[in-house]
Amino acid sequence: MKDYDKLKRSTLPENSDPLIVELVFDTPQSQVSVRDRVFDALPVANIEAQAVFDAEADRFHFISFPDIDPHGQETQIFAFARSLRVQLGATEANPVLPDSLYGAAHVGSESLFAFCETPRDSSLPFGWHHPRVKTPLAWAQTRGRGSKVAVIDTGYTDHNELHDVIETRGQWNFVENDDDARDRFSGGFLKNPGHGTLVASVVASRGSADMNGNTSAPGGVTGTAPEAKVLPIRAIRSVVDMTQRRISAAITHAVSQKADVIVMALGGPTRVASTEQALRDAVAAGTVIVCAAGNCYPSVIFPAAYAAMGICTAVAALQPDKRPWQKTGRGPEVSFAAYGEHVWGAAKNNASDPNAGIRASQGTTLATSMIGGIAALWVASHGGRDALRIKAQAAGTTVQAMWAHC
Repeated sequence: MKDYDKLKRSTLPENSDPLIVELVFDTPQSQVSVRDRVFDALPVANIEAQAVFDAEADRFHFISFPDIDPHGQETQIFAFARSLRVQLGATEANPVLPDSLYGAAHVGSESLFAFCETPRDSSLPFGWHHPRVKTPLAWAQTRGRGSKVAVIDTGYTDHNELHDVIETRGQWNFVENDDDARDRFSGGFLKNPGHGTLVASVVASRGSADMNGNTSAPGGVTGTAPEAKVLPIRAIRSVVDMTQRRISAAITHAVSQKADVIVMALGGPTRVASTEQALRDAVAAGTVIVCAAGNCYPSVIFPAAYAAMGICTAVAALQPDKRPWQKTGRGPEVSFAAYGEHVWGAAKNNASDPNAGIRASQGTTLATSMIGGIAALWVASHGGRDALRIKAQAAGTTVQAMWAHC
């Protein structure tokens, strides 16, 4: 295949992911048969094949090329994927471009590049957003007790803001493939160590807040659902154009652990079909899914862009004055917005950083985390996911649609 011959083979840098192409077929195929078909098409290639949901019969398969570094080869990779789709008779062949400059140019994350930041303001009270969204009034009914929020991110770490927050039973690490979802603080270009800890703190850090935005112990900041539990799922090292082959498995795992809410403050500019399928399955199970609309990109990123299909919530970011944050992703897919500028959260980006650090940060990450906690309050106020699912089925709708409507 000429398009494959144009790709450069090299040794991958440490902690980097190789070229991955997602193949989608009209009918289920076994993992072995797909691997053999790729071998027949590319007899000289070094490949690994992995079915997404079922090794015996699956429409979705990831093909990895361990000796091909995708960085800087985006144009050639898309041409190669098109050729592979035709030769294998697949309906789709979607390149997954991990941590690439292509992704960086399209999806910004807080503190990633100077062009993706607005001036920081640390003068506001730690809980200034709470009276704005009236969480102290909601807490009179529920503080989220009984709700489980799955945070699909970089993992978690020891931090004062996460005291009594983390649900360790059922945690999973899809990056290193073990049952310890702690953040490994992966360093390097476009990596985001500590990101999952930040998200978890804004969702469920313990404490309280008054109508003046003043927070109380034990944390410095207070989550919007300060009695909910966070189930950490480590699936990424970078929030930018993540290796999406892990996201569908992470969503499926969250559903199997009976998460009421899934929060994903991550994304990329390209569609991955298996992620869409996993979202559909999660919605069918009655789970509420909350995704970041993205930063420094003129439209909504994936998976948040699937909000137009009713299978997730896309959250944009606001400034404290309620105008759109200057760098927020925006577009018709946005479900609603929350504060995403000067929001305080846990700050631990290296293993050696103190466990008490907090910082005023910015980005749709903060808005998404805030809304994830509010979703946990909503679920708790209705008696949990199972109770909501029964109501949704009786009304001929989904819990996700009910949540978005409310």
